[in-house]
Amino acid sequence: MEDKKEKIKMTLSTTVQDPMIIVKDIVKASGEVSEELGGFLIEVKDPNNFPWSDLFRYLLSLNHAVWIELRDDNLFIITCPKAD
Repeated sequence: MEDKKEKIKMTLSTTVQDPMIIVKDIVKASGEVSEELGGFLIEVKDPNNFPWSDLFRYLLSLNHAVWIELRDDNLFIITCPKAD
């Protein structure tokens, strides 16, 4: 019975963070993040210091499709949730 109460307490204490906040925290000053079509539009401002691997792993864990585009010589990452 005690284990069940601990599990419930642990579940209730776990907070769910907004994915936008997490993406902004990953990207920090190396890019600019905005929402687009239920996903994200991320402009890469500093490609040398950009957290490529961490960001792609997180976006893929959200089950997002990910594209990279070149717009006016700037790299952009575009994502949207995959249809199940």
